Amino acid sequence: MLDIKISDIVVGQEPNVSAREALIRWAKRSTAKYPGVAVRDFTSSWRDGLAFNALIHRNRPDLVDWRTIRTRHVRERLETAFHIVEREYGVTKLLDPEGE
Repeated sequence: MLDIKISDIVVGQEPNVSAREALIRWAKRSTAKYPGVAVRDFTSSWRDGLAFNALIHRNRPDLVDWRTIRTRHVRERLETAFHIVEREYGVTKLLDPEGE
């Protein structure tokens, strides 16, 4: 079995920080070194698919070719990320990417 280490999201370490805020801070830190990725919120920051793919790549670089994914169209990037997390982690795709 493949042992996967994903950065911990610690809730409760700082007073008055919600789980939502802790998650967005984790996503910002995790994607900070990826060019073109700027996580600021849970909506617009994810629309182009780069943040999703950056998180996958940071934790499992064998699953995403970062150089290639950056050159793909938005819909392809989103479909790639959704396909990978469904195949590798069993996370069902609940959203469909909208047209660009």
